[in-house]
Amino acid sequence: MTDYKKYENYKKTNIDYIEFIPSHWEQTQIKAVTRTSVIKKKPTEELLSVYREYGVIPKNSRNDNHNADGKDLSTYKYVSKNNLVVNKMKAWQGSMGVSNYSGIVSPAYIVCKLTDNIVPKYVHYLLRSKHYIDYYNRISYGVRVGQWDMRYGDFKNLPFFIPQIDEQDKIVSFIEYKEKQINKLIKKQKKLIELLEEKKKIIITEAVTKGLDKSVPMKDSGIDYIGQIPQNWKIQKLKTVSRIKGRIGFRGYTALDIVDKSHKGYAVVIGGTNIMKDGYISYDKITLLSEFKYLESPEIMLKGGEILITKVGAGTGENAIYDFYYDRVTINPNVMICDVKDKELSYFINYYLLNKKIKEHIKVESLKSGAQPAINQSFIKALYVLIPTKNEINAIIKYIKINEENINRLIAIKKDLIEKLEEYKKSLISFAVTGQIDVRDYEIPKIDDDIDLENIENISEDDTETISEVEYANN
Repeated sequence: MTDYKKYENYKKTNIDYIEFIPSHWEQTQIKAVTRTSVIKKKPTEELLSVYREYGVIPKNSRNDNHNADGKDLSTYKYVSKNNLVVNKMKAWQGSMGVSNYSGIVSPAYIVCKLTDNIVPKYVHYLLRSKHYIDYYNRISYGVRVGQWDMRYGDFKNLPFFIPQIDEQDKIVSFIEYKEKQINKLIKKQKKLIELLEEKKKIIITEAVTKGLDKSVPMKDSGIDYIGQIPQNWKIQKLKTVSRIKGRIGFRGYTALDIVDKSHKGYAVVIGGTNIMKDGYISYDKITLLSEFKYLESPEIMLKGGEILITKVGAGTGENAIYDFYYDRVTINPNVMICDVKDKELSYFINYYLLNKKIKEHIKVESLKSGAQPAINQSFIKALYVLIPTKNEINAIIKYIKINEENINRLIAIKKDLIEKLEEYKKSLISFAVTGQIDVRDYEIPKIDDDIDLENIENISEDDTETISEVEYANN
């Protein structure tokens, strides 16, 4: 924040999370600028949701809010534009904001009108700033993790700092400009990540269906979703080079078979949610199975090198190689094992199953099942796979791995930069709304929001990491 000047004079506050404020700012309490509002019986108004990332937005504008609507919407609270809405059970995460919309929200939320001596957007930014979110943790109560309740009686008494109206306007204008500027950089990084992911898919698809030598004669594969392939490559059904197997129905398990790490001899269970769409296994959330249930099914004990395929649900058709990670590992009923005896061929087939053409073919099949996407072992067994020569298999695996590593490194750089930019944005907002920097004289230039990054083939390391962006984030 050294690029921004400070106010000439400050005064000490009586709170620890904002120690000093500009000397001409008024210190009051939240209740001095808010009045609770409990207007109900408007069931036909638009449903609104409160997000920590976005504030108050229409519920139907996003598809990631799975909270069920109440049966009686007449009990929901009415929200006018510029009302403050607080999700008191998620306030500790910053789930609140001043609404740009009129509508209705859960009766469990706090709705407040703002007084005339305050700029609504200033309240929005101040109460969602890092300093306040950290303090909401202190005044939230409860025993259920993630559902701590913040009482309005505590919230309304929190200290609140008010500059003059014109200064509030200038602070809001500064923040809105900086948000656009930083969001543009974030948008660019996200677009680059998308393009890099697409480039990775193209590299895999070309390598496992066309080979590395573009001069070799080609032949028609006879498979409509594959097309031309190298002349010396073989075509076989997957069942001829591997054994497909899964958890036998009567050896399924119940909640009684699930244990924790204190249970002797437990085993790790890999399910469909652990198999990621870019071909790796996530161990962030794992289920542990009792030793008895693990030993009951030796045919699905994983040794390393097996291809795992999700057979039901949103991730149907996703696949990944199990590289030896835990001593005792098995699968749940939503996953099947493709056990290829030749481990080098196993890695090639895993990449083959990741190629765009196969993914589309599997998707078409999975949607025939009805209620939810699903495939069965018979379909996977009958799937045609391409078999190059031994030397080509080794060369293709090496080629893909090198490219994957390079692209994944660039993606990691982009993700790290996004995290830094998000953190920088939060810090900048907090510093501005609490008077730690003086932005009254800041000149706001025009901003160009256009991003033209459509040419996948021209992406290079220079394109995907600019020094100015990294320096911007680090500062």
